[in-house]
Amino acid sequence: GVVYTEPAGTRARDESWLTAGFRMTPWTARYEWRSTDMTVVAHQHAHEARTRPGSYQLRVPQVGELQGIAFGQFFDVPDPTPDPVSFSESILSAYGSHGVSSFRSLNGLWAAVIWDGAGRRALFARDCVGGQTLYAAQLDGRIVFATDLRAFHASGMLRALDEEAVAQFLHYLYVPAPRTLVAGCTAVLPGHVLSIGDSTRHEKYATPRFVN
Repeated sequence: GVVYTEPAGTRARDESWLTAGFRMTPWTARYEWRSTDMTVVAHQHAHEARTRPGSYQLRVPQVGELQGIAFGQFFDVPDPTPDPVSFSESILSAYGSHGVSSFRSLNGLWAAVIWDGAGRRALFARDCVGGQTLYAAQLDGRIVFATDLRAFHASGMLRALDEEAVAQFLHYLYVPAPRTLVAGCTAVLPGHVLSIGDSTRHEKYATPRFVN
């Protein structure tokens, strides 16, 4: 997906990269959420989404100056596949009232993207266990994000490698987050919120909870 940090009309918006790297199958459900400030594209197996295959155009949920999407698997909710618009609106309302601590009540494997229009910053949240990955990078006039680094590579963006990350991978056989193999791209830490605006910082909201 992409969050635009500059007003609409200041530059051309090429969003072809959002779908160019994904292949539609007869069983794919594609969701496209759009507003003047952000675009989010998600692909899911139609059976898991409990819907018919095809493409669906939706508005980005908005509550006041906050807009965004929460996606993934959520537990301890009446409907295991809740309506994405109303469910995201409830998360936006909770964040507006309680800040990052509101994410503690979300049980599951999920990620969330929020654009704070008043503060002019983008927020990227990830579940405590880290079951859902999330990456973000700040470019000229926009912030791009994805749940898979290959989406950036397929689009032709962010192909430069982080040399220190490559050295870490050769030594440890993995790259310690929040660094990634892609230069300029940050991995959101589990149980944290990555805030990108005038400055970039990680804020911890919870630790994993283990049940005996």
